[in-house]
Amino acid sequence: MGYKLVCSDIDGTIINSDHKLSLGTKKAAKVLQQKKIPLVLVSARMPQAMIPLQEELGSSGPLICFSGALVLGEERLDGTREVLKNACLNQKDVQDIYHTCVEKFPQISFTAYNKTDWLVSSDQDGWVIQEHDITGTPMNVFSFQSDSLYPEVNKILCMGPRQVIKTLEEHLHVNFSDLTIYRSKPNYLEIMAQHVSKSNAISILLERYQINREDVIAFGDNYNDIDMLQACGLGVAMGNAPDEVKAISDAVTLTNDEEGIKVALEKYCFVS
Repeated sequence: MGYKLVCSDIDGTIINSDHKLSLGTKKAAKVLQQKKIPLVLVSARMPQAMIPLQEELGSSGPLICFSGALVLGEERLDGTREVLKNACLNQKDVQDIYHTCVEKFPQISFTAYNKTDWLVSSDQDGWVIQEHDITGTPMNVFSFQSDSLYPEVNKILCMGPRQVIKTLEEHLHVNFSDLTIYRSKPNYLEIMAQHVSKSNAISILLERYQINREDVIAFGDNYNDIDMLQACGLGVAMGNAPDEVKAISDAVTLTNDEEGIKVALEKYCFVS
């Protein structure tokens, strides 16, 4: 019960269906801070879409971004953060996947992220506008057609109708088998470099804080959280998680709309 690190997914987990932090969750985070237990946000989001939530939680600890492709250390006094991991896709893979989407899957909205930018083909695309409304991430229009040098890309996000996303995923698994590819939502396909995972990113923090996996409690709600939930001492699935995610977890809490994290922290970390 003496957990020393708390890791939490964001969407569907620590925020509710309105994409907000509840008052109870913020109070629980404050108690964690008083107990000097770091709360680490672990998400497919980019830093700019995570830091405002972290500030709202009263935390300045590490961030695991892009599902582990980018790991940032705790915020320093000058506002900067040490980059603990920065796994990027190579330019040819990014271009080849872009052309695959344009030529074979025209219903797909292709976007790419790095530490500072969200690169989109059009800021008028409906999928892009929807994601912007959820995360608040600024958009930067970029010509992926160009053969000029690309900026760094930590993650590709493809959005589209769920059946098209499923077919694209199957195609990419065959043709880009060395990359990390998974659906984070039925309509969202995430592509990162080889060996990128939330659990591998957590391993970096375990070494930094000199603690064991048994000392970590993790919260998640979806398939891309499974490796994290299985790798920590206590993996807690949200009540709104699919049955397959609940089945591999050590415990199940209430939904993200019922302050499931707060309830679990009260039970397992003596937060009150």
